Amino acid sequence: MGGFLCIAKKDHFNPYRKAIIVNKDENFEGILGHKDPAQNIICKCEQVTEAEIIDALQRPIPIKSLDAIKRRTRTGMGLCQGHFCGPKVKAIISRETGLSEEEITPRGKGSSILPPRAERSFFIRLNAKP
Repeated sequence: MGGFLCIAKKDHFNPYRKAIIVNKDENFEGILGHKDPAQNIICKCEQVTEAEIIDALQRPIPIKSLDAIKRRTRTGMGLCQGHFCGPKVKAIISRETGLSEEEITPRGKGSSILPPRAERSFFIRLNAKP
């Protein structure tokens, strides 16, 4: 039979975690492409800044997918469903975590919006004359 999962009780565990709510004041003027991460709007639909994404990436639970960052910051939940901000979010995750952009998938390992890359040798063999 296989190994069993061993679970130990943690005395310091708190099952009630407060939500991280980022309130912007009425004078907030985020700008697409701003140099200051706190004002650089990445998701224009949900008004999520680069600083908010970086803050979520620095929290204890690792983020390795677009869905994970979406659940923490709302990027990709707006009208465009991530078509505008998805590539930018992927680039930020890659830059901050050191993962390659190919390792950052929509919903974790095994999910992809693109077909797998074919080896160059496949195309060479395909075009080779008999």
